[in-house]
Amino acid sequence: MAEAEAVQLKEEGNRHFQLQDYKAATKSYSQALKLTKDKALLATLYRNRAACGLKTESYVQAASDASRAIDINSSDIKALYRRCQALEHLGKLDQAFKDVQRCATLEPRNQNFQDTLRRLNTSIQEKLRVQFSTDSRVQKMFEILLDENSEADKLEKETN
Repeated sequence: MAEAEAVQLKEEGNRHFQLQDYKAATKSYSQALKLTKDKALLATLYRNRAACGLKTESYVQAASDASRAIDINSSDIKALYRRCQALEHLGKLDQAFKDVQRCATLEPRNQNFQDTLRRLNTSIQEKLRVQFSTDSRVQKMFEILLDENSEADKLEKETN
């Protein structure tokens, strides 16, 4: 009985999602999650709720739901890619890169995965270049030195 109701709620959530009512879709998926123990259905519900999180820019929730789907099925490519997208929005580029790398390994001909890999690689390289550039470190040092609110130990460290 509960399993049938969970499937029905999933379908309801899918209809809401297609109508771009992501909050209602999230609610349906969440209710269905409480009613089922079926692993495949649980993975699908978490994956679908992650998609809602991406659409509503709830990236922490999206990453968490995608991770739960991946815990159930480690080769769930949609969940991996959704987690990648959420992590990218959260600025966790190295983790996002690992997820899309797994996606590209599972589906090497998928152009979207290849494009995302290239984009993330470029972003990571740029982030590292900025982080380790002398100009950036000098600028940060002066910001701390000139900030009246800096703690004494930070000021001493930057002066040295």
